[in-house]
Order: sequence, then structure tokens, then C-alpha cells
Amino acid sequence: MNGNGLAAGPSGLFGEQARAAEARPTPAIELHALGHDYPDGTPALRNVDLRIMPGEAVAVVGANGAGKSTLLSHLSGLLWPSTGQVCVQGRALTRDSLTQVRRAVGFVFQDADDQLFMPTVHDDVAFGPANQGLSASQVRSRVESALAAVGASPLASRAPYRLSGGEKRAVAIAGVLAMEPSILVLDEPSAGLDPAARRRLITLLASLGQTRIIATHDLDLVLEVCPRVIVLHEGQVQADGAPPAVFADLALLRRCHLEPPLGSRRSGVAGDLNTASEMAEFVQLLIASRRNVAPRRLVDPGPDGAQLARILAAAAAAPDHGGITPWRFVIVPPSERARLGDVFARALTDRDPLATAAQVEAARDKAHRAPLLMLAVARLGYAEPDIPPNERLLSLGCAVQNMLLAAHAMGLACGLASGQAMTSPRLRELFALAEGEVAVCCIAMGTASRVRPARQRPEPAAFVSTL
Repeated sequence: MNGNGLAAGPSGLFGEQARAAEARPTPAIELHALGHDYPDGTPALRNVDLRIMPGEAVAVVGANGAGKSTLLSHLSGLLWPSTGQVCVQGRALTRDSLTQVRRAVGFVFQDADDQLFMPTVHDDVAFGPANQGLSASQVRSRVESALAAVGASPLASRAPYRLSGGEKRAVAIAGVLAMEPSILVLDEPSAGLDPAARRRLITLLASLGQTRIIATHDLDLVLEVCPRVIVLHEGQVQADGAPPAVFADLALLRRCHLEPPLGSRRSGVAGDLNTASEMAEFVQLLIASRRNVAPRRLVDPGPDGAQLARILAAAAAAPDHGGITPWRFVIVPPSERARLGDVFARALTDRDPLATAAQVEAARDKAHRAPLLMLAVARLGYAEPDIPPNERLLSLGCAVQNMLLAAHAMGLACGLASGQAMTSPRLRELFALAEGEVAVCCIAMGTASRVRPARQRPEPAAFVSTL
């Protein structure tokens, strides 16, 4: 610890991490040794243990008969466990709690026709809110908001049976959104959609802020929407992690009767990573699938002690000029977030005395985002041997990228944040920066509550030339 109480390295971190874990929010979904047998005695689920945190987007994949739909049906009481327990937002699912659970969990069935039965789209979307006892004006507001969210406002007066498959799926989702659940459960949402409708669905799912649990055969959709994937086979969890790493394991996919997503097959990724070529292809997929996630979109869980140690070890693999590391990282534990928030707030008022109270509070709030927060510091002062500042910054950039990719491979998400507060004397004082040290950016890590669809990257021809 330095004089300000901030950890300057891995020493002493893990106790803080353990204490932070105790204060983590209640999981959205917890399954404890869940088992389910069909009436004829056939086991459908066996000893399933899962924890899904608020805001996570999680895919459940597996071959036909793996148990995906059966698992989803337990989350809102459509089926009851033969063994084990289902907890929703900390509440055990029982006959007595079923009504409250179903208010929290919105279920979108695979066949939209199973949900659409009213004369018009408006009436269909209004059915749920109207049965929640809302006033006519509240119902109307819910319907308008839900249809706008899925891009289906022009369909309000249409009869559901006259809609296309993609339009029916959007309206079915709107009907669930109108009831304002905090958890969305979707069973094969992209099944039967044409490419344009599927693309609109992916954009919609990536934009939603609710906890999303998606059972699907569409592994390419998983790569774009879900930072976490669970593989089921014969009613048991076979894998749980970041999609690029899980889908690169061809032995796993073969055992579970799955095919690699088209995106990874185009890259030629092989699962066992036995050759340099296979490793190179896996790394390419890992890099291409990583997204920068804004710190406000990062929720628990963050990296545990073992994961953090591996992430920091990845930073140490950056070019270091023969053992001279021209950078360091300072972790801000939960106990110090308030002090950092005060620094951010006062740095703003120092620059802009006319800043509003809301702006000051927003600046202070930045310190309380993401489960793990650390400051990246570049050492640009005198050193032996003499290393130019640009080379030192390059080394720091490599260390940061190594950390981001290591975290992504573990199923975690990261965001970088900088700004004028990095140059504040108050920040320098809090972090005890030495002469020649420069605060470059904050690195935030956690679980993504929302992931944007992939954006178009520039082609090499746009940034490469030949002398």
C-alpha cells in the first residue's frame, strides 16, 4: 500500500477482492443442483449449477435434446425441478413466489404464434400491462415504448397473422418488454428469420439492458450478443466461458454435436491448438471478437484473485527494454472509490467553476463504476538506459492490450477511460505519482451488461502503404 492507502501492485489486493465479493449484488438467476426428469423417467437435466448476474447476456447452446428449452422453462415456473432449486433475484421459486417471479422474468417462446392471439398488434402488446392492473394511460405508454424499442411502431394497427416471421418475433419481444421484466428469457429467437430480420434481432438483443438468457443454435449470434456461453450436453453443463475460447475447442464441440460458428470457420480456427497455425487463428478470433465496453456497462462479477493474477502476468509480457518496465498500474479497491470520486468531482470544478451539481455528481460517479478499476501510469522520467518517451508509451500500450485480451479470453469485459482529470494535480497527489510519471487512463473490468454489435473495421489498405 502507498501512503494514500491505494494498492500499488498485486500485494494485498486479494483481501480487498474477497471483501468486495461479499458485497456483490444478488444474482439474477441461481440454479443449485437442478435436475429434471420427464414423466417417462428420462433425465433431461442433471445436477446443473449456474449463477447469472444482473445485466449479463448469456447464451445456452447445445444440440437438440441437450436440455436447453427444459432449462429455460424452469426459470419462470413453466416446469418444476425434480431435484435442486431455482432462485430468481434471491427468491426461491415456489408455488407461493411464482407470481413475483413471473413479474421479473419475461419469456419469449420459440414460436411467436404461441404468444400472439389478439386482433391487433397494439392489443397483443397491451395484454400483459393491462393484466398488471395499470391505468389506460400507463398501458398506452408501455405499448408505445415497447413497440418503439423493437422498431415495430408502424405495426400497431396490423393483425398479427398478417405479419412476417421477423415482425412477429419483434412484436412477441415487445409484448414481453411492455411488462418491464428485469430478466428476458428467449428460446431460439433467430429461428426461421431471413438475414435482414436476423440482423435486426441481433441489433435489438445487443441494445437491451435487461439480463438476457438466450437458448439458440445460432452460434454466430452468440459471438455478437453474448460475452458468456454455456454448453449443455445430455442435460449437463459441459463448458461455461467466453464464446471465442469455447467455440475454439473443436473436441468439445464434436462431443456435444455442435459445429463451429461460421465466423470462426471462416477464420479457420481449430480447437485443440496443437500447431502454431491453430494458435494464430485462435488469437485472430480472440482479437476480432473483443469489444471496448463503457465502464458504466460493467457489472459484477469482476475478475477473481486467480484471474487478476493472470491478467497482470499478461501485462508483464509486454516489451520491457531488457527488464526495465516503464509503466505501472494502481488498483483502486472499493474502500478507496469515494476518495477517487471526490478527486474527479473537484478536478471538474477546478476546470469549470460553473459546472452544475448534476455534472459534478456524474463526475464523482465515474469512480464507482465497474467491479475492478485501476490506473495506468507511464514512467516518462529519466531512466538507465535512456529510453525515449514514445517507446515507453508504446510499451505501456502493449501491456494494456495484453491485459484486455487476457481478460476477454476469461469471459470478462473491459473499458478504457481517460479525460482531463488524468492531468489534475489532485489525482497526482492521490496516487502519489513521482516526478516524470503520467496518469494515462483508467482500466475498468467486469462483466458486460450490454455489448454493442461489431462495427466495421478498416481494411489494411486504408492504413498500410509501401515505401
